[in-house]
Amino acid sequence: MSTEKKAVLDDMRILKTGVCQSLSGRSTLTYDIGVKNGNDVYFRLVANSGTGIFNKDWVALAEIETLLAAEGKPITSGRLKGLAVGKSSNTPGFIFAVLVNEGLVAVSKDNLRHFERLDSSGFLAGIKKLVESDGSQSLAVAAKETKAKTPKAK
Repeated sequence: MSTEKKAVLDDMRILKTGVCQSLSGRSTLTYDIGVKNGNDVYFRLVANSGTGIFNKDWVALAEIETLLAAEGKPITSGRLKGLAVGKSSNTPGFIFAVLVNEGLVAVSKDNLRHFERLDSSGFLAGIKKLVESDGSQSLAVAAKETKAKTPKAK
């Protein structure tokens, strides 16, 4: 494990474990939302009930927002390809499903294959409330709970 990845893990506080449908609706995804340094928000895919593999590394919300803010092209899951270079091609779509579930993006009214960024203030207010609460989990506890909650593929 690289020193940089280990540093992210050592300082990460898991605030929430969530479950959502993939964009295709063919599988259920489990993910964590964590915070580092009290306000740097991260996402991590944890499980997929289907057969698609994915990258389990933490991804910074700031990095996602930078990729989504790129000008010119419509917003699609392909915009997030830079998050998992040389890793799973499923990761961008799965992260997009998480962003939809958390209310950060929504399917475009004009084109069902494109997305629109939404106001993130409600999401960030919820994160702030979780940060201020004492409901954090350690990585070890979160891993056990996630395994217990993850639906099995049929």
